[in-house]
Amino acid sequence: MTSSSAITKCRVGGGGMARGVACSHKPETRAGLEIPKQYMRFNQSQGVISLASILYFLGNGCGVPSAFAGRPLTVDDAEPVGVRQMEFETGVSYAKSANLNHCDLPFALTYGLFERAEIGLGFGAHYAEWDAETGQDDKVDGVGDLTVGTKIKWLSADRFWADQALALTLKPPTASYHKGFGSGEMDIDAAWILSKTLGKRWTAHGNVAYTWTGNRSNEAFDDVLRYGLALDYALTDRAQWVMEAFALTPLSKEDNTAIALNGGLRWKVSDSVVLDAALGTGARRDPVDIRATVGITWTFDFTPRASENLK
Repeated sequence: MTSSSAITKCRVGGGGMARGVACSHKPETRAGLEIPKQYMRFNQSQGVISLASILYFLGNGCGVPSAFAGRPLTVDDAEPVGVRQMEFETGVSYAKSANLNHCDLPFALTYGLFERAEIGLGFGAHYAEWDAETGQDDKVDGVGDLTVGTKIKWLSADRFWADQALALTLKPPTASYHKGFGSGEMDIDAAWILSKTLGKRWTAHGNVAYTWTGNRSNEAFDDVLRYGLALDYALTDRAQWVMEAFALTPLSKEDNTAIALNGGLRWKVSDSVVLDAALGTGARRDPVDIRATVGITWTFDFTPRASENLK
C-alpha cells in the first residue's frame, strides 16, 4: 500500500490498520473545552485526546482504524500491497499535551491476496503518563485491540480519473476495556479511498469513512465520521515529502469535530525497506501540542506453501 499509502508504493502507513474511535468514561475539560468521550477512551488519562493515537495505525489505540494507511500518514492510499507480497510495518509514536505523555508501539502485517485486494491485521502496545492533578491514575500501559481488515481497489485511474478503493476493518474487543484501550465491544469501520496523480511529482489522497462504535450496557459511544486529505511529493527517486490534514466528527456532536495536521518524510533505503518520520499537531479541538513518529516498512515476497503446491 504505498503509493505515494495507507502508503507510497512504498507503503510506508502511518499506519497500517488503525485509526479508531471509541473513547473515555466521561468528558474532561481543558481551558473550558469539552473533549467528547469518543476521542478519549485510551487517552482517558488527561482528558486530552490524541487524534494521532486514536486514528493511528493498526488498531493501536482505540476504536477502529481506517484499514491500512501508509506510514507516517493517517490518510490511506488506494493502492493495495502487491500480489503475494507481505508488508510489515512498525514504529514508535509520541504525543504530548498539557499534562500527558503518550507513547504507542504499533505493528501491522498486510498481504497482497489478489492483484487488487489485500488483507491485514494490526495490534500494538501503549503507554501513557499524566499529571496526577487530573485525579486519574498517573500511568497506564498495555496491549491494544487487534484489528483485522481488507482493502479492494475497484476503480483505476486509467479508466476512471482516479484510483479508488474500499476498505473494511473489524476491531474485536481483545484489549482491556477497564484500562480504556477500546470500546469493549466490536467496532466496524468502512472507508472510501481515492488517489490521484497530479503531474510528475505530486499525488493526492482522500479518505471518507464511517465507524460504527460498539456500545456496552453501561456506556454508549457515538459513531464517528472521519475524513482527510493528504499530499505527497517526490523529492528524488528515493525520497518523498508527505503532508496531511485529517478529522473526526462524533455523530451526536458535529460541533466537536477534531482536526489535526501532520507532515514528514519517507526514504526508500532499498527496494524492500522504507524509513519514515513525521511531526504533527492539533489544529481544532485536538489539544495535542506535538506528536512525533518514526517507523519502518519492510516488503517481501511471500507465497504460502499451499499455493506452491497448487502450481
